[in-house]
Amino acid sequence: MASYHCREIAQLAHQLKLSPHRLKPGQIAGVERLLRMLVAGKCYPYDLVCYQVTGYHKKKGSGGAGIPAEELVADLVQLIDDLSRCAPLPAHAYGDAVYSLTELGRRLNVSTKTLSRWRTRGLICRRVLMPDGKVHLGVLHSDARRFVHQHRQTVQRAAAFRQLDVAEKSAIVEQARQMLSERRRRLHEVAQALSATSGRAVETIRYTLRRYDAENPATALFNRGGQPAVHPEHQAIFALYEQGETVESLARQHGRPAETIADIIREMRCRRLLNRPVEYIYNSEFDAPNADELILGGPVQLPGNGDGKADPARAALPPYLRELFSLSVLTRQQECTLFRRYNYLKYKARRLRDELDPLTATPAGIAAVEALFGQADAVKDELIRCNLRLVVSIAKRHVRNSPDFFEVVSDGNMALMRAVEKFDYSRGNKFSTYASWAIMRFYARSIPEHRYRQLRFQTGAEEVLERAADTTLPAAGDLEQRHSLG
Repeated sequence: MASYHCREIAQLAHQLKLSPHRLKPGQIAGVERLLRMLVAGKCYPYDLVCYQVTGYHKKKGSGGAGIPAEELVADLVQLIDDLSRCAPLPAHAYGDAVYSLTELGRRLNVSTKTLSRWRTRGLICRRVLMPDGKVHLGVLHSDARRFVHQHRQTVQRAAAFRQLDVAEKSAIVEQARQMLSERRRRLHEVAQALSATSGRAVETIRYTLRRYDAENPATALFNRGGQPAVHPEHQAIFALYEQGETVESLARQHGRPAETIADIIREMRCRRLLNRPVEYIYNSEFDAPNADELILGGPVQLPGNGDGKADPARAALPPYLRELFSLSVLTRQQECTLFRRYNYLKYKARRLRDELDPLTATPAGIAAVEALFGQADAVKDELIRCNLRLVVSIAKRHVRNSPDFFEVVSDGNMALMRAVEKFDYSRGNKFSTYASWAIMRFYARSIPEHRYRQLRFQTGAEEVLERAADTTLPAAGDLEQRHSLG
């Protein structure tokens, strides 16, 4: 079924196609008469459409909003196509010259694809039984002349269009590359600038650049979102900047203006923030008017050193783990304060980050988001540091004095980090309880597999099994004798 903008006209088309064929010419004439009445920018009620096409006038109006003229034009042209498809008339029955789309395109110096696009703007096409005995899509001479009169500039612009040759396409790509080397900008900005200088349509420039990017992904100019593509050179510049190189030295090394290098660095900083995954546990107090003062106002009282009692079990641990056992465990209130601050900082950073645009973000805006993420990371590190002794305790219960103890602790740290991300402080539970279950669940999957790998490559196991088999199983001769006596 053809696509209509208006549901009522789609239903009307279905009913008219079921009507007798002798009524189709009158219905098509009514549609054409209505098309000549429409004025751009106005809306028309469906009752008027029904009356002009069928002659039926409802006693009670349907009400509702009218149909915009632009949508109504496209629907009426489609309605003529559907009605003429049901009862195509021979070309001589119209008393007017009938052109196929190919013939009309040749006369107007446009492509058949362009003519198909013009149908949504009011070019009436209908199914006609041509002299060759086949039904084709045709346009009456009067309909074509009326459309050209109403859209003269559109027709002239389309007739002046010609296909780009290889040299012109290469020139457009090189000009776009030069513009991006001077200043990073979006695809539509580059297309508009090149259209103004070349006289080509903006859509033609955009299509040419898109086609080049699809065929040359290694040297593409733009990504799928229309943003300028990031190339290895930009990543290398940003990496050197992170290592301490100044903008001026990078500009001398790469032969570019300092402003361009600064733009690349600013864009890469912004993209790094946009690519960073952010998960937080939302709480309604984050949207309070005084949320900053309530959550970030005062310092957090962190635990100090423990009781200082010596524990022989800690002697075998590295110094950094022994230091962890000297810290006191967080209280419930301290945990709640830290987790609330941690999630609020990520929530605030996420909201500010979503407003950043890689090409227009200011250094101050980027620095503000980076500062929030830095504060959130500091709180997370504190939560992990204060609970790492929990991982060590659980790991010792699972592997005891295994030589792979510290590898198991390292794996448990990953489970602890994930638990910090997923813990909801507002439920009133203690984090150590939640983290213990998360770590033990992780060990329940990882440690059996780890032990299997150890046994898999343990030497001497086959010899032990063979000696056990020799001492426990009877000889083959004895088995035969027993079976024969049985």
